[in-house]
Amino acid sequence: MATLTAHIASAAPAQYIGSSHFRRARIVLLLGSSASIFIGVPWALFFAFRGDWTVAASDFAVTLAGVVAVQMTRHNRLRPAALVLVISLFVRLVGMATVFDVPSVLVPRSVHHYLIPLGLAASLLLKRETALLRAGLAIGCMAVVVFLEATEFGFDTDQALPDSIREPGTWMHNLSAMLVMFLLLHVFVADIDRLESRLLRWRQVVVKLARKLLPLQVTKWLARLSQSPTAVASAREPDKAPVPTHEWLQKRAQRVQLMVMASSAMLFVFGLGFAVYFGLRGLMPLVVSSALLAAMGLALVFQIHGTHKRSATVALACGVMGVIFLISAVIDVPTASTARATHYWFLPLALGIYFLLRDEPAWIHFGLPAVCLLAFVALASSHWGLQTGYVLPETDRPPPWLICASALGTLQLLVHMLVGDVSHLTAWLQNTSDLLLALMPGRPRR
Repeated sequence: MATLTAHIASAAPAQYIGSSHFRRARIVLLLGSSASIFIGVPWALFFAFRGDWTVAASDFAVTLAGVVAVQMTRHNRLRPAALVLVISLFVRLVGMATVFDVPSVLVPRSVHHYLIPLGLAASLLLKRETALLRAGLAIGCMAVVVFLEATEFGFDTDQALPDSIREPGTWMHNLSAMLVMFLLLHVFVADIDRLESRLLRWRQVVVKLARKLLPLQVTKWLARLSQSPTAVASAREPDKAPVPTHEWLQKRAQRVQLMVMASSAMLFVFGLGFAVYFGLRGLMPLVVSSALLAAMGLALVFQIHGTHKRSATVALACGVMGVIFLISAVIDVPTASTARATHYWFLPLALGIYFLLRDEPAWIHFGLPAVCLLAFVALASSHWGLQTGYVLPETDRPPPWLICASALGTLQLLVHMLVGDVSHLTAWLQNTSDLLLALMPGRPRR
C-alpha cells in the first residue's frame, strides 16, 4: 500500500507530489490546520480566563496539533499531518459536543456537525491509507454524528453551557460547519491549477495585511506557509492551466456517470421504501411525496442521455430540494422527544448538485448547493415547522437515527465516488449490478 512517509525524497515520488490528489490534500491540510490554530487560541484564552484550566489545556493541545500539522505539510509529510489533524479535531469536537453542548428541549446540539466536514476531509486525506484506517475515521465521524443527533447523550457537569449562550452559538456553529463543507466541495471539484493560483493571490493579500497589523514573527510565519516545492511550482505560472488529457476527461465522465447512477439509485430505493412504509400505515400524502422522490430518481437516469440534460438536471435538483424542504418543515416537525432528521438529505444533495453542475454558470453551480446548505442550517438550528394537520405523529415516524444514517451514508458514498479510484469503483458497480441481476427470479444463472 502506497503511503506518504516522513521524507519527501525517499517516500513521496516526484510524480505523486505533483498529482492532483497530493495538491488537493495539501490545500485541505493547510486550511484545516490554520483554522484549528486561529479558532483554538481564542477558545483556549476564553476558558483560561474562566479558570477552566483542563479545557484550556485541551484547546492549547489542539492548537499545538494544528501548528505541528502545518509544519509537516510544509515539508510534504502529509500522512502524519493528516493523522495528527483529524484525530486531534475528532477528540476535541466529541468532547465539546458531550460536555459543553448538551441539548435541551429548546436548543438542539450543533457542535457535532463539524464532524461532517471532518469526515469528508478524512476521505480525501487518507485516500492512500489502508481501507480500515480510511473508512474507520471517515465513517466513525458520521456514526458519531448519527449517535449524537438521535440521542441527548452528554455528561452532567458544571461546564455545560446554558441555553442563553448555546442558542446563538447553534446558528454560528451550524453556519460555520456548512461553510467549511462548502469550501471542501470546492477543493474536491474545482480546477486545481486555478484554485492554487487564487490561494496564492489571497495569501499575498493576507501577508500584506499582516505586516501592518501583526508582529514580525507572525508575518514571517505566514510568508513561509507556501514555501515548498509544490507551492513554488504552482506560483511560476499561476494563470496557465494545462490542457485536459483524454484520460482525464474519460475519468471525469466516468465519475459523472457513477454519481448519476448512485444518486438515482438512492432516490429510487429510499423513495420506494418510504412509500411502502407510509402506505402500510395509511398515510397517503406521505406515500405521494415518497413516490415522487422515487420517480425523480428514475427520471435522473433517463435524462442523462437526453438532449436537454442541463435543464432537466437543474429542474430535478430544484424538485428534490422542494420535496425535502416540504417534508422537513411540514411533516417532520421536531417535538420534545423526537428530533428532526429529514433535513440531513440536503447534504448529499448539495454535493451531487455541486459536482454534476460544475460547468454551469456560477449562480447555478454555487447557488443551488448554497441554498441546500443554508436550508440545513435553518432547520438544524431551530425547532421551526409549520403546525398543520399533516404533522406526522411520533409513533408513525421512522427512527430519526435511520434517516440521518441513510443521508450521511449516501453523502459518504458520493464522496468516495468523487475521490476514490475510478476503475475500482466501476468494477465494484458492475459486480454489484451482476449480483442483483443474478438474484432476480427467472434470470438464468451463469
